[in-house]
Amino acid sequence: VPVIVLADLYFLNEKAGQPVYFNATWRRLELSPQFVLAPMAPKDVLDFAVDVAVPEMHDRIVAGLARRLGVACLTRDEALIGSARIDTVWWAGPRVDI
Repeated sequence: VPVIVLADLYFLNEKAGQPVYFNATWRRLELSPQFVLAPMAPKDVLDFAVDVAVPEMHDRIVAGLARRLGVACLTRDEALIGSARIDTVWWAGPRVDI
């Protein structure tokens, strides 16, 4: 899980007016073996040009991490799904538009 995804979740939850228990959520993710929390390093910015097919900055961060780790990205985002550089798994759960 890229750190940018945690930041996006924090702000989406705040925008929706939901209480954010970020510390508790962080601890659960940190202790869950199915999740690996991946920080963003300054050198990752130098890799942005590789994923130029993904136009949005946050999505490009996610795509770059998935590509570098060689893992599929769980997403509904068409830009990520259309990127030939990463494998994607379609999330068919409920969509929440805020």
